Amino acid sequence: MGTAFIVALIAIYMLVVWQFGNFLIPAIIMAPIPLTLLGIVPGHWMLGADFTATSMIGWIALVLGASVIITDPIFQGMAISLLFGVFVSTILTLFVIPLGCVSLGQKIFMESKE
Repeated sequence: MGTAFIVALIAIYMLVVWQFGNFLIPAIIMAPIPLTLLGIVPGHWMLGADFTATSMIGWIALVLGASVIITDPIFQGMAISLLFGVFVSTILTLFVIPLGCVSLGQKIFMESKE
């Protein structure tokens, strides 16, 4: 499942590169995806849960509706991935995406002046 996720990410990245004709803009757009791990890993640690296959499904899905299954022993990993991943990636996305856009804009501006 992890391999399929990586292949899907690469395919999405290639499509966005094709759409924008640029390698940096797709990287900025897709930056929140790995940032979710900054919420998922501590979430599992704080709740003493293992990172399981359902955790991976939760990482891929990331929707807030998982709060109702956080106490379920089978789907707990998925719920933790969903809740903590969404929370941390949302907070970080508010900073990472704008900073990436500003940096890219400055780079393009500086190159156009040369």
